[in-house]
Amino acid sequence: MHVKILMVLLALLPIGYSVAPAWVNTGVNLNYSAGSDAISFTVVSRSAEDIHLQLYTLSTDKTTHPVENASADSGQFWFDTSLLSGASPGTFAGAYSVTDAGRQSFAGTDWDTVTLQSTVSGVVTTKVLDRSTGLMLKETFSAAGAPTVTLVKYYIPGISPAPPQENSTTPAQPPANQTPPADNQTHPADNQTPSQPGTPGNGSAQPGTNGTQAEPPAPQSPSAQQKKCCLSGFVLLLIGFAALRKG
Repeated sequence: MHVKILMVLLALLPIGYSVAPAWVNTGVNLNYSAGSDAISFTVVSRSAEDIHLQLYTLSTDKTTHPVENASADSGQFWFDTSLLSGASPGTFAGAYSVTDAGRQSFAGTDWDTVTLQSTVSGVVTTKVLDRSTGLMLKETFSAAGAPTVTLVKYYIPGISPAPPQENSTTPAQPPANQTPPADNQTHPADNQTPSQPGTPGNGSAQPGTNGTQAEPPAPQSPSAQQKKCCLSGFVLLLIGFAALRKG
């Protein structure tokens, strides 16, 4: 009996000390397909307690700012790596059973994957995760109309080489109008040979002239008072999107 109790306590010990992986930090940008939709996560900031995110959904063109628990065993796109290091089919990782382990390709990269599965209120959730980082690569739900979520592009400082150039979390803002050059600026004569590309001609604005440099748009900041989100909320969000498109 004491041996059984000890085994249970040892199994629960990692859960009590769960923490989000170190890479889940400011600047991370992850883009997922969600059926015919697309969603993007950006980590705005992280503290010992909270992870502040910016979530953009293409179909609604809306941006929200959920907050996750940095000491949980999993989040919307990450899983505690201490629970994955020794995971093999037939074992458990937190509340999930391990159903598969192998290598799979996502977003143009080959990953050493661990597949987890859990059933809550009749809905089966299946996650495909990278073993070494805990990054979520794919997630499916058995609920009718729930889309499959798949990683299509990622930027993780120190892991991926360069930030993504497309699918940013917010639509690009148009540049501010520049001040037109002064009327007394010299223009080339009609019969004058035009200047070559890269070489300023007589009509080119020079540094220090009346041309005004556009100011970059101010970055958005999340609200610190917003309610923490959880995995179940993410599932309901995806199901809601699917229902709206179907309707």
